[in-house]
Amino acid sequence: MRKNLIAAFVLLMLIFVLPACGGSDDSGEGEGEGEGEGEGEGEGEGEGEGEGEGEGEGEGEGEGEGEGEGEGEGEGEGDLECESGMPLVSVSGRTIDADGQPVAQALVSLCITPVGGSPLCLTPVSSGDDGSYTVSANRCVEKASIRFLVPEEPVTHSIMACPVPLAGGAEVDMGDAARLVAVPEVQRETLGDESQPHTVTAADGSRLIVIPDQIRAMESDPYNAIRILVWDVESWGWPCFVDPANPPEALLAILPEAEMKSSASAHLKMPNVSGLAADSAVDFYVLGGVATPLFDGEYLDEGVWAPVSSGAVSSDGATVSSEGGEGLPFFTWAGYKAVAR
Repeated sequence: MRKNLIAAFVLLMLIFVLPACGGSDDSGEGEGEGEGEGEGEGEGEGEGEGEGEGEGEGEGEGEGEGEGEGEGEGEGEGDLECESGMPLVSVSGRTIDADGQPVAQALVSLCITPVGGSPLCLTPVSSGDDGSYTVSANRCVEKASIRFLVPEEPVTHSIMACPVPLAGGAEVDMGDAARLVAVPEVQRETLGDESQPHTVTAADGSRLIVIPDQIRAMESDPYNAIRILVWDVESWGWPCFVDPANPPEALLAILPEAEMKSSASAHLKMPNVSGLAADSAVDFYVLGGVATPLFDGEYLDEGVWAPVSSGAVSSDGATVSSEGGEGLPFFTWAGYKAVAR
């Protein structure tokens, strides 16, 4: 079963990441841990049992010959020098649950934009029994993000995507940033006319108003698969994609990951937990994930937390709604924040 889940995850990455990111790590840009002085980078994840042209161990994974494209970027851990971009040797950390206990066998995928190259995602690794993981990169990169999920079917735990901080050194320790929490069931309106709005209600009273036939997802019945997690900031702190100095007023995780076919097809109405003034303006934010298109056709990068829709506090001050704006372009994470005056 676990092998099937991993295969399904890799297939999902191929289906969704390739259009958004321009490729996976099959081009032969290797993950060298040796002295990659040639054109390869060590462990060549090329299209075959390819041997990268560097001095590292070329262990390709496809059916052709993987030829490394870098120029001496795989120079061994801790010894990576970059003329441009930032060195990234590895990313490590620990996956934990709601109680801070380790999550074993979580899938961890590192996605990077190499200097002068197209974005690509490296082969996922699994966390150990103690929740620890290490993903090797050994490249000069422009940016990077890392994604965590529990390999289960259906997915019932929050999926986390984090920007990788590159300024602190080439060997990045994410700590316990990957908190994967069970997402509870919701109360949902019985599915009727799928072209009409239906309401899904979370434990805290937050409501997702969605038109079912406007949901595009891998699930055959995405409406009935919807789950919503109200993020407990006091217990768990802010997740890795939120700036603690500039946080949202409230935050939700929504499953399954899906995109909306048209604007104004998915709106949130959430309790006004921070007591914002009645009729005051807010912005609704979402988290970029795997292939998350905005309504203008642009894609929001994985791990990026960004505003996507206007909204407002109700006239009685009880709720905050996105119904005055375009709403959610996709389901990952969402929240709202008062508009700065």
